[in-house]
Amino acid sequence: MLDESHLPVAEQSLVFRLRKRAEIRRQNSDRKSVQEGRPDRISDLLEEAADEIEKLRAALKRARRDALKEAARVAQSYDQGGDYGAAARHISANILAIMEIGSAALGEKE
Repeated sequence: MLDESHLPVAEQSLVFRLRKRAEIRRQNSDRKSVQEGRPDRISDLLEEAADEIEKLRAALKRARRDALKEAARVAQSYDQGGDYGAAARHISANILAIMEIGSAALGEKE
């Protein structure tokens, strides 16, 4: 985990804040679960949420990369006299899918 603790909270990433909160909870010796040596379910959920965000961000990055590759392929196909209409529909569908993935990964509303 990249240490962002030197940044103001407003500038820290959500993943960092989730992981830091889980770490703090696990180190608090006043917590019953810590005293009994049991797992902290809330900390586990915070870590799970951070993991899921990282997976979604990685999926978004792959999807964007794949869309750029597809756009280059479509452009090359068009340059070589390919079926522009079919290619354009295909790339449009991919771009829409990427936008939906990105919105979901970032928690954005339409």
